[in-house]
Amino acid sequence: MTGLRLETSSVNASLTSHEVGDSFRIETVLPNGQPLKLTAKIVNVHKQEGKLRLGMHFHDLPDYDGTRKTLWFFMLPT
Repeated sequence: MTGLRLETSSVNASLTSHEVGDSFRIETVLPNGQPLKLTAKIVNVHKQEGKLRLGMHFHDLPDYDGTRKTLWFFMLPT
C-alpha cells in the first residue's frame, strides 16, 4: 500500500518528463467508484516498445479527506 505501477504510452514522455524523482498529482476514480487524489513520486522506469511502466511511491497520502481509508479498503485482499 505504498505505491503503484502506472503504464503509459511512450508518446507521453515527449510531452512531460517521466524521470526517476519526478512527482505526479493523481486524481482518479477506483473501480469500486471511490475517488482518489494523491501525489506519487517515480522510483523506477521500465521502457518497452511503445510504452513506459512507471513504478511510483505515494509521496503525499493525506488522511484529512479519507484518502488513506479509501485506498486501504480498495487494496484489501478478498
